[in-house]
Parts: sequence; C-alpha cells; structure tokens
Amino acid sequence: LITKKDYFGKPTKEDYNSAFTQLIKDFKIRGLKTLICSPMGCIRDLIQPGHFIEKVVEFQRETNATVYVLSYDQGSKRELRDGLPHSEFLEKLRGLQASHYEERESAPTVHSSPPDLSGLDVIEIRGNVTTPLHSPALSQTSTPSLSGFPSPTTPPILSSDTLISTPSSQKNFSKGRNVNPS
Repeated sequence: LITKKDYFGKPTKEDYNSAFTQLIKDFKIRGLKTLICSPMGCIRDLIQPGHFIEKVVEFQRETNATVYVLSYDQGSKRELRDGLPHSEFLEKLRGLQASHYEERESAPTVHSSPPDLSGLDVIEIRGNVTTPLHSPALSQTSTPSLSGFPSPTTPPILSSDTLISTPSSQKNFSKGRNVNPS
C-alpha cells in the first residue's frame, strides 16, 4: 500500500483513500483472497484508527477477502505523543471494527445477499504465539524465526491468493516461492 510520494512525508486523507482504491482494484485483478497486513499508516503516518478500519472494512466488503491485521507491541522508549498503549490501540481497533459491522448489518441492503464481513481479524502478536490456530493461511508458514513468525529471509509458503503487505512492500506469495508483483 503506497500512500505517499516520499518515504519521510505524510499522506493526506485523499492519498490514503486513493491507495486503498488502487489496492482493491489490484486485489480483484490478481484474484487474491487473503490480505495479511499491519495497521497500515496508523502509527508512522498518523492515520486515525477509525479511518484505517473504515478503509479496511470497505476493502473486505469490496473484495470479500479474509483480512488479518497483525500488530506487535514494540514498546516505546519515550512518552507517546497522542498515542495509545498497544493494548488500548488493539481494543480501539476491535471496537471500531465491531461498530462498522453493526452499522453495515443495520443498514438496508440493495444486494440480494449482503457480503460476508466476518473475514476481518485484528491479531496481537505476542512472544511465540503469533498465528491464530483457525487461520490456514497463517499456519502454513515455513520455518519460524525465534519470535515464532517466519524470518524475513524465508518467505512463508502460502497459497497463491495471499497478499502480505508490509510498510515497505507488497509481496504475492505462490506455493513455495516468492513472486514480486509487476
């Protein structure tokens, strides 16, 4: 998800919205079914958690993909500016997610059947417990690193319909090999 022109800059709300629109299009074109990502932009780019959840719920609704938002408490060496402790941040994301689902369920639908919005999980990574047991996409990883998550040099072996989005790149993984998008 490329949200800004310069690495050290901050995206505008319009840049962020445009990036998600493009991600939705690319995801559909590639026929992907699973997105594994961080809370993209919520920390470094100062995107409000409510706006992130709004966009990721829209993404999930538009693509009908399963979305895993992974977050790790890195611990701050200084006082947080306008920030939340990690546990409160996760609670806020989950609360916002629940409220978006409630809004969608209570809104009248034009579709004959509403899209499945249950495919979004906010997951906290702690110690060696890094993958939810119910997640086939996440449990089919290669040799784990010391943290329990696959090492950055050993790409996970995932199905070809999974996109892992990191702050610096997007990678489409095919069975047994890493395929960089063109």
